[in-house]
Amino acid sequence: MDGAVVTWVATYGTPFVFLGTLLSCLGAPIPAAVIMLAAGAAVALDGAALLPFLVAAYLGAVLAGTSLFALARRYGGSVVDRLEKLPGWGGLIQRAHAQVANWGGYAVLIGASFVAQLGPAVNVISGAAGLGWTKFNLSHLTGRAIWVTAYLGLGFHFSDQINEVALLFTQVSWFAVGAIGIVLAVWIWRQIRK
Repeated sequence: MDGAVVTWVATYGTPFVFLGTLLSCLGAPIPAAVIMLAAGAAVALDGAALLPFLVAAYLGAVLAGTSLFALARRYGGSVVDRLEKLPGWGGLIQRAHAQVANWGGYAVLIGASFVAQLGPAVNVISGAAGLGWTKFNLSHLTGRAIWVTAYLGLGFHFSDQINEVALLFTQVSWFAVGAIGIVLAVWIWRQIRK
């Protein structure tokens, strides 16, 4: 793990965790998972209080995701409407709307918890596709709670091996993003060819 992240968590505490998580969940290339692992390790090694770190990371993640969803819900519809008018896109957009209507909340849950790098994109797509606020909030709030608790807990539990854990989770999560990206690209390609 980058020693600077551990130092920044120790020096700036919850404001750093909040800001890092907020910016990461807005799509900035900031390793929120590493920040939360470092915060969990700080609790275990330095005797810091766990609850403030949990609240800071959770609020940063939820605020970012909800903001992206709200902006896309408000302004993304016009973009989707324009795409529907392009040749070959009308049916694709209609199927996407149907998929979001049927299982959109699950996509948000997965993007907010297990494949968090996709979270910003999933939130924007869900908002633009018109996913309801209730489905979004239920999935998003639950997913972010799982994500924050898991990473802080792992940082706490593996504080003596935090560098190895951070490296492992970074590699595994990027592999998952790559695999999902390939599957999504193939699906989009097939839909366009139809």
